[in-house]
Amino acid sequence: MKILQDLKENVFKVIEHYMPLEEFESWLYSSDGLINLMNEDVVLEVFAFNYRQSDAGYQFRKAIFKFFKEDEFLLWKVKAFIVT
Repeated sequence: MKILQDLKENVFKVIEHYMPLEEFESWLYSSDGLINLMNEDVVLEVFAFNYRQSDAGYQFRKAIFKFFKEDEFLLWKVKAFIVT
């Protein structure tokens, strides 16, 4: 699904500091399609995450990155580096 791909890319952007966590949170709550996917563990986790905690960036990576394969992240990172 496109919306899950968008979620993955935006998570990776946050982890690599291409997108501020606040911007991700705004995107998350404005994405109508994600509400319908609350049965997906990663979607439930991003909605349940506390974006206001003091070390939110670190905690976000720790809580969310486990839902993705490291090779997916590395491939995305290489592609993002080539584009920028």
